[in-house]
Amino acid sequence: MSPVPLSLLGLNVDPNGTWQIVIADVGAGNFSYVIDPASDICIDAQELSGVVCSDPVEVCVFGGYPDFISAQASETEICSGGSFMIDATLDPLDAPNVTYQWSGNGIDATNQNSSCPMLSITNTTCATITESYFVTIICTNDDSVIANNVQVDVDVYPEIDGTLAVIDNTTNVNDTNCSIAVTYLPCPGFAINGNMSFSPGDNGVSTDFVISNGNPDCDVTVSSVVNCIGNCVPPDVTATVSGCDANGNFTVSILVNSMGNSVDFDIVLSNGSTQNITASGGTYQFGTFASGSIINIKIIDSNDPNCSLNLGEFKEIVLHVLS
Repeated sequence: MSPVPLSLLGLNVDPNGTWQIVIADVGAGNFSYVIDPASDICIDAQELSGVVCSDPVEVCVFGGYPDFISAQASETEICSGGSFMIDATLDPLDAPNVTYQWSGNGIDATNQNSSCPMLSITNTTCATITESYFVTIICTNDDSVIANNVQVDVDVYPEIDGTLAVIDNTTNVNDTNCSIAVTYLPCPGFAINGNMSFSPGDNGVSTDFVISNGNPDCDVTVSSVVNCIGNCVPPDVTATVSGCDANGNFTVSILVNSMGNSVDFDIVLSNGSTQNITASGGTYQFGTFASGSIINIKIIDSNDPNCSLNLGEFKEIVLHVLS
């Protein structure tokens, strides 16, 4: 026989305190036991008047009303579309004799009676919204309320869609100091962080911008190529990867075809190597560089930044020999 609920035995009372259990033996009288919180339950062996073959009756008693401790969310701040859980802490944990009644955005018939609903809320506005959830917890011993409409708040930050960012990197490519303008049209008030001022020496490099709604966990990064030519005729320089050995190690040769409008300029490599140039016609070799290395090369004119330019990134050339 399965455990018998106390209600079936007429025991709809507080299981705390002192109890008396009476075992009735038909024809031989009753045997009584008094049980209080300080007692050990020990039923003595008894001689019965007859043998009765049947299943034993097991009485399971849960120890009273659980205490409500708190209600909380797994995340108090969440990005739009993120998941979080709301639950309540009781003493003892996971008390079986309670029911839950949740309400709030995202709560419906499928989860309103769950002990810990899992939710995901989307915020398509431009401001943080606070979602409030309420829980009532009822003890099934006697339908008493142990938590009444307790509130749990979760702040949901607005969504950021990086594909909706507008990047203008072409308006002032011939200015001495070029700039990139980044706007987020759905929410113009969102912060956009990143370097937006460049010189011709940055032309062709990629730069990142971070769109923020105020919560760093929700930040979205967008990228743009710098277009900055300036109003100078820059030096005409050719860079060639050469000298690759069996291990892929390589060198870079730079031929200065003309000085352009520059009086002098520096060849600057990302590994720290530099070479000052004062006349055209020379070839300069840099390296060797290990296989897998990526070397960025720039022409920097300290007299006129408009004459600076970025030659790009260089690495080894892999040749496949077919036999």
